[in-house]
This record gives sequence, structure tokens and C-alpha cells, in this order.
Amino acid sequence: MKIAIDVDDVVADLMPAWLKRLNKAHGTPADVSILRRYDFWEEPEFNGLDAETALRALTPDIYDEVHVLPGTFLALDILKELNHEVVFLSKCYTKEMALAKMDWIHRHGLSDHGNLISVGKWRGAGYEVKEECRFNILIDDSVENCLAWERHAAGQSPRRALLVARPHNEKAGYETKLAIYSSLEEAVGYFGLIGHHELRYNKVKEALQAPRLLPIDWGNAVSTEMARIESDPLGVPQHDKGAKLDAGKPRVGLMTRGFSRALMAVAGVSTYGAKKYTDDGWMEVPNGVERYTDALHRHLLQEVSEGPIDPESGMRHAAQVAWNALARLELMLREIDNDSL
Repeated sequence: MKIAIDVDDVVADLMPAWLKRLNKAHGTPADVSILRRYDFWEEPEFNGLDAETALRALTPDIYDEVHVLPGTFLALDILKELNHEVVFLSKCYTKEMALAKMDWIHRHGLSDHGNLISVGKWRGAGYEVKEECRFNILIDDSVENCLAWERHAAGQSPRRALLVARPHNEKAGYETKLAIYSSLEEAVGYFGLIGHHELRYNKVKEALQAPRLLPIDWGNAVSTEMARIESDPLGVPQHDKGAKLDAGKPRVGLMTRGFSRALMAVAGVSTYGAKKYTDDGWMEVPNGVERYTDALHRHLLQEVSEGPIDPESGMRHAAQVAWNALARLELMLREIDNDSL
């Protein structure tokens, strides 16, 4: 299932950071209990502060002060384990705000779960309004967005909006017929109920809450990330000039630039092995993972006892260690790919 998740006040705790900025700028003593409505600046504590002034405080650098809401990572991990496709769908008034949110998502490790699609009327935004997105589910803290999403469902595949209740929207939410949840984590429980997947959902949640018992399969994580919906990191529509659908993809250039000497040394080991045996013959070695693991450890021990250079090949033991590490990893990933067929 395709799921669009709002950023502000669903995964990012924006409102308290916004309040803190307004307090500092205007010398007001308001605390978080004032956050009972979207336009909280109209409360008496702010002495008639107007909306334009309040919104000016929402500059891109505010995301340097915004924290991830509790339960976010568990909720996103559950969705990943249940094989749902996720994007972060967030209103951005400018390209600079979109870049700031994208950077916040990346810095907090959320880009492992989905890419940002920006919503706004500036050139390059993914959509003008959220309901244009053709995903199945919207999880949002805006009552208006949720209602528009469900109204826009006519004639399309089934769509549902789930409202995350925060102090600023709770009253308005309960006046509607929307499905209301107290947090993203609770909203994700909805996916355990549909399609009779409750048992699997509970098992996944239990396993993720005990992460030391759940080995991380990095190979599968990379494969899953590559299979996600492709999008432009700046929200440029696919068929517009300048679009490049590479958001969230591994930045391979970081590896080649950062490890150019090491990779050349490993390439030397590959060339030496091909001359000694045959091109790519290592792929057919029985029990390859176990044997290349042993070879890796042998070279580590020989580096300590003999020095940095392997007397047989004339190459560094460290290069041999790296080659064996890559060989065993490659075979492991191929086993995963074969198992998924």
C-alpha cells in the first residue's frame, strides 16, 4: 500500500519550536499549554499578534531546533517490515523550505524510510495541494487536508485519511467523521487491522521493540530502498525539464571519491586472483562465505605477524582483507536475492 505521511507535527515536533521563537522575538512567556489551536498566536498571551508576523518566524532554519516526535522510528520500521511504500508529503511555501525539510529528514535518518515530496505553488513543487497525490493513505495533523483527501477519492482507487490528533487540532478533529489517532505510532496500528494482518503486525511490532533480537539485514535494506518510488529530491515533476529521479538513492560518488586508493588496491587483488585462478572463478567456490571469512581472518593475523605486505602477492594484507570482505558480502547478498525469487 502507498502511504503519504505529513512532516510537521506528525513526525517533526514543529509547534513547540515555533512557539519558542515567537516568545523570544516578542518577549512573551507563553508555554506549550497554549498550543490548543493552529492559530495559537491569537491567544491573549500574544497581545493581538497577527498571522503574517507569526508566519514570518517559520524560516527554513527553524528545523535546526525541531525534534523527531516519540514513536516515529518504530512506526516507520513497522511500515517497512509490512512492505508498505512511504513518502513524506509536506507543504513547503518555498524551495528553501523544501530543502530545509529534506535536510532535516536526512539528518535524522528518516530518508531511509521515504523521500520528501513538497507541496506548494512554487515552480518545482511536487503538487500544489496534497489531495493531488495518488497514494492510498494520508496520515496528517490537518483536518482540512484529511477531509480534502477523502473528498478527492471519488473515482480513484480507495483512499483513506488518518488524522493524528495534537492539542491544536483535537477539538476540530472530533467534530468530523475522520479516523483519529493520538500519534503516528497509533495510526500505524490501522495497518495491522486491515486485510486481517493483525497477527503479523503484532509480531513485527514486538520484534522491533526488542531490536537486539532482530538482526539488521543491510543488504535487504539497500534493496528495499532502491525499490522505493522514484522522485526528484527538489520535487520537480518527472516529465519537467531538469527532473532527475534520484532522491534517496545511494550516493556512490562518496565511496569512489573517499576510497579511491583503497578501491584501486582491491582492484589489484582482483587482477592478481584472476591471473592465479580464472576471471570471476571465486563466485563458484563451494561454501564461499565461510571460506572467504577464514581468508579474511588469516590476512588480519598475517598482517600482525608478518608485517603489512603479503609475501606471496606483494600486496598489502589490508587490501586482501578488504577483497575477502567484499567477496563474502557479495555472496551473502546474492543468496538474499535468490531467496526472494
